[in-house]
Amino acid sequence: MILALATTACALDTRYVKNENQGSPDPVPEGKIAHRVILIGDAGEAEPQDPVLEEMRRVASELDTKRTTIIFLGDNIYPDGLPPRDYPGYDKARARLEAQIDPAIASGATTVFVPGNHDHRSGGERAVIRQAKYIEAYSGGAAESLPRGTCPGPIVRDVGKRLRLVYVDSEWLMRRTRLHPCAGGDPEADIDPSQDVYAAISAALGGADGRLVIIASHHPLTTYGMHGGFYPWQVHLFPLWNVPELQGTPAPYVFPLPVLPTLLYVWPRQAGLYTPDDLGSTKYQESIADLDAVFRRHPDVQALVASGHDHNLQILTHQVTDGPNVLQVLSGSGTIYPPTPVGVAENTVMASPHSGFIVIDVLKQDEPDGLPRALISLFEVEQPPWTAEGKVPPLPTIHRDFRMWRPVGRTSK
Repeated sequence: MILALATTACALDTRYVKNENQGSPDPVPEGKIAHRVILIGDAGEAEPQDPVLEEMRRVASELDTKRTTIIFLGDNIYPDGLPPRDYPGYDKARARLEAQIDPAIASGATTVFVPGNHDHRSGGERAVIRQAKYIEAYSGGAAESLPRGTCPGPIVRDVGKRLRLVYVDSEWLMRRTRLHPCAGGDPEADIDPSQDVYAAISAALGGADGRLVIIASHHPLTTYGMHGGFYPWQVHLFPLWNVPELQGTPAPYVFPLPVLPTLLYVWPRQAGLYTPDDLGSTKYQESIADLDAVFRRHPDVQALVASGHDHNLQILTHQVTDGPNVLQVLSGSGTIYPPTPVGVAENTVMASPHSGFIVIDVLKQDEPDGLPRALISLFEVEQPPWTAEGKVPPLPTIHRDFRMWRPVGRTSK
């Protein structure tokens, strides 16, 4: 038990903010915003009128449609993506996807879905292509999935002269070779099918021409959620605590069984033996090392990595090996959940266990040194507990008080 607790950090029950970032800038007037990017991930259990998605719609509607992009950061359908039409579970999976598409296109914003590991589960690339076709057909072309199917990307979309969006299928990188099959998978990708994926990402950074680059993919470079090896003490004692269907109820606590969950579940996951989608796995670490090599080649490019995967909200500095830091924004709590444990470390800027999403406003005004200026805002949606079964649930509490300027430049300090 001592060994188990030694591997466990304190779980947050409220937002954590690093001391030097306590000051929160004022909101920026809408007229000064060149483009708004809303980052929201892991919304794959969405139901109609989900409070998080409704708040996302309101925030997306604050600017005119040409200045807003919503990016869903993967795991768009739990648990197994979109199966074929004649398979059990198809209607439920389709409804969960529609519950995300509806508020997004109602806002009028440009909407893009990035695939995650769960979106691959019902057929790999075929499942991702199936989901992409459904998104585009259901939305009438108002939303799309990037990259599509057998093409891992990067798909590059420039938004004016201030922002470059780079879409990558990180699940493909975890499980496949590095060579592109893009020629057959996505004719719009404009990528040499023999080119190394990371070489193409490097080219996307190298051609940014002073823009802020947001790399949107599902898997983060750094995380202190459960995929990163952080497990609260409850997991070590209660084997049912981590069952999604039981979270938020007393059921997980009625069957204590210490030690075995640590030996059979926690430690294998921390070691990366349970799934390649955990940070400790060899495939995951190889992918991070390859991306670090890309960032080292472009130390002056203003880059930010946006991901989901862990069901919480984090802003972290990822230390590139022998290179400058990269800001990691993790927004993986896109539907109303019970608070999801998250730890903190020296490189944590902000962490929250609550549901919500993160917004990046790229300003028309540059920093004094000419670098693109951007304001990062946190939107937490906290659902109070129901007072009695059968009654109308209380309205969620919306927290919109955390903002920070994106760190200027990339430095190892």
